[in-house]
Amino acid sequence: MRRFSGWVYDHRRFVLPLWILILLGVFLISRAMGPAYKFDIDISGSESIQGINLYRDHTPPTDGERLTIVWSAPDATDGVMNPDVQKTVTKTLTTLRGYTHVKTIIDPYSIPMLSQIQVSPDKKVAYATLVLDQDLIKIPASSVNQILDTIKADDAASSTVILAASGQAIEQANPPAGNLSEGLGMLASGIILLLAFGSLIAASLPLATAAIALGSALSTVTIATHWLSIPSFAPQLVSLISIGVGIDYALFVVSRHRAGLMRGKPVREAAIEAFDTSGRAVMFAGITVMISLLGLFVTGLGFLEGLAIAASIGVMFTMLVTITLLPALLGFAGVHVLGRKAQKDLNINGPHDDERSTRWGTWAATIQRHPWKFIIASTLILGFFTLPILNLRLGSADQGSDPKGTITRTAYDLITQGFGPGTNGPLLIITSEGHASDLAKVAPVIAKTPGVASILPPQTTEDGQIGFMTVTPTTSPQAFETSDLIIHLRDDVLPPLTQNKVYVSGGTAIFDDFAVTLQDKLPWFLLGVLTLSSLLLMVAFRSIAIPLKAAAMNLLAAGASIGILTAVFQQGWGANLIGIDRAGPIDAYIPIMLLAVLFGLSMDYQVFLVSRIREEWVRTHDNSKAVTLGLSETGRVITAAALVMIFVFIAFIFGGERIIKMFGVGLAAAIFLDAFVIRSLLVPALMQVLGKWNWWIPKWLDRILPRITIEPAHLSMTDEELENETAQAPQP
Repeated sequence: MRRFSGWVYDHRRFVLPLWILILLGVFLISRAMGPAYKFDIDISGSESIQGINLYRDHTPPTDGERLTIVWSAPDATDGVMNPDVQKTVTKTLTTLRGYTHVKTIIDPYSIPMLSQIQVSPDKKVAYATLVLDQDLIKIPASSVNQILDTIKADDAASSTVILAASGQAIEQANPPAGNLSEGLGMLASGIILLLAFGSLIAASLPLATAAIALGSALSTVTIATHWLSIPSFAPQLVSLISIGVGIDYALFVVSRHRAGLMRGKPVREAAIEAFDTSGRAVMFAGITVMISLLGLFVTGLGFLEGLAIAASIGVMFTMLVTITLLPALLGFAGVHVLGRKAQKDLNINGPHDDERSTRWGTWAATIQRHPWKFIIASTLILGFFTLPILNLRLGSADQGSDPKGTITRTAYDLITQGFGPGTNGPLLIITSEGHASDLAKVAPVIAKTPGVASILPPQTTEDGQIGFMTVTPTTSPQAFETSDLIIHLRDDVLPPLTQNKVYVSGGTAIFDDFAVTLQDKLPWFLLGVLTLSSLLLMVAFRSIAIPLKAAAMNLLAAGASIGILTAVFQQGWGANLIGIDRAGPIDAYIPIMLLAVLFGLSMDYQVFLVSRIREEWVRTHDNSKAVTLGLSETGRVITAAALVMIFVFIAFIFGGERIIKMFGVGLAAAIFLDAFVIRSLLVPALMQVLGKWNWWIPKWLDRILPRITIEPAHLSMTDEELENETAQAPQP
């Protein structure tokens, strides 16, 4: 690392333009290609997917994704049946019929008999079904955007008709409008960095590296959407993670560099030493984050794998920019990375150690005097925030949870107003192949089932092999009662009526099965990520206790974070304060995605704190002194870094869709608890109690583990020192 960072420092006039060219190149390519977001839920084997695949096998191959076009005329005489309203809407529908990939539009004006179904009883609301010729995965975003643009334009042009649309294709082709989250996060971070460093130049370096990494990552993710299933909210998630992590990584390195300058080292030597210490930790932490994210591949779900790759791209660019561009920027900054006050202090008092914080040293001593009190207190705090998780319900928030004013939310509200909430997520009952007549047996019973608002007359496919029927629940797609209805139909209502399989499918059932699938795979994901991260920490710190503590504390922080999410988004505690006007279930993929991100991010603080403690342990073999010095030298930087991340995540809470708000709340809460409860209270208290056991590892295991150290080579222990340490440590 010393040789590499020295080369980058010496060739900074080459490195900086190279990164600018990389950023410009991927940006231009991404602009030329455009995005191709996809939300691929592949849960083959589930009843809903089996049923829908059977249905598709017996319907024309040109039948694809369906959109719902909704309109309302609340003030017009005769409502949507008013001649002027019909003329306005018919013009819109005629325009849409002429677009590429639009196969047909089924509306109550061209098929009058449908007015009993697609026009509300009060005639205030009506809807049409627009059938595309390709499914969700294949339909080009440009085609859906063309449809959306027409609807929005005609809605704006009419003073009497409200036009809106809904559907999964619209969610993917119409990502959330850009907001100020990234800018607000950067601004808040800049203020914190300026207060922490007292130097505008020092504060600008983490922001510059984060901006270059983010720009490169977002452009690369846009390109990757053409080959991977990446949902439309991925760029916001990548921004959220990349800004927080990028500023954090640069902050740790710049802080170490400034400390070297204050000790009187030349700029070049201070930069090399910073990367030989904190730079190694950055690489280790970044790789750990990526491993945690890529653990999502255990789910086998396309869009989660795409999210994992997208987020990993963000972390990868952040790590690469930190270790390859930041040394060059430190060279350009020179001694000006120190503020005027620090430079004056250095000139008057001469070189001295400015890295240690007296306050943090005093705090460490306080913890060491009463470690059990702090262990109990911090555990109770984490347990309190975890309690709401007992009421956690995984599901899928419907489009009624979209922000007010969006085209999908307007469509949802109009459908609910005119036809009832269940119309937004009907169920599709499908018979087995060759048993279409079974619907005659099951239809009357389903119609009388509690929770069913209405059913449409049974139909058969053109080949007569499959019978299908649309069932409208009385409750919304995301309602607990709707999930209960699906289970009740599958387990209790349908089996006694026929020996042949009858499938309960449709979009609502698919998302319900998706939640169950993720619940089943969550334990395997946790096992895989915890095992890999623990092995990495074991190799790095030559310890059994360190990785076990890290795994346990990661679970505590994650549990508390998901508990807070449950309280806010599911139970509605304080939801209005962050722009959420409708409580609902926690989206099924949020916990597993949040765990992946949290396990990675929490490793940052674990690595930076424990690696510094280990440096002192290597020098002194005095555990108490090592804990005190480690906390006093990293506490200030870790809390500053945590504040940066927290403000970045909070900025995303007040902009963007519900999913991003969830990530913002969950990550902000987790980082706060991790930095201010776990790293500042629980870790030092536990390390004090364990003493030399922190660094114990069986000789046989130590021999077979590879030698990978976070600390620089001149601080690493020799084989002889390792043997002496093992001999001195207590033996079980």
